[in-house]
Amino acid sequence: PLPLYSKPVCDYYSSPTARFLGMRDAGKPAGMADKGTEGPPVQGASISMDPEKLDFFRKLLNERLVALVEEANRSVTDLTEEKLNLPDAIDLASEESTRDFSIRLKDRERKLIYKIRKALERIDEGEYGVCEVCGEDIAEKRLIARPVTTHCIDCKTEAETQERIRGS
Repeated sequence: PLPLYSKPVCDYYSSPTARFLGMRDAGKPAGMADKGTEGPPVQGASISMDPEKLDFFRKLLNERLVALVEEANRSVTDLTEEKLNLPDAIDLASEESTRDFSIRLKDRERKLIYKIRKALERIDEGEYGVCEVCGEDIAEKRLIARPVTTHCIDCKTEAETQERIRGS
């Protein structure tokens, strides 16, 4: 299944999230902005988190957390069900491959649940939306795309470059 926060690219700037954050025409080519739209365009890359936006991100993170936990509880029962007695070696191998893939997905979901909980802690501590490396504000667009992020785009790009250089 698709992640809960996937949005079709074509309607992103007219979505309720974009309107809430004042991004209705952000990113559209010059001259393409809708006439008479309300709300200011996005200003620069940095943000100042007001309580309303923090509440928005808290709600967003809580919704994703609940959905992930519910899905994890459902899939645990699927994984713990009795194995099928498949006489064909190919069918058995296919079933094991599917099971291994499901376990890897559950591990990724477990890690995402942890990151969501840490992001909620950062909101409570007043540190949400601030890069852990440079201390600058993280862009709203980045927080919408990945609300659990702890790095601004520049620091993340640098870290990924260093990873590629090291070959890790």
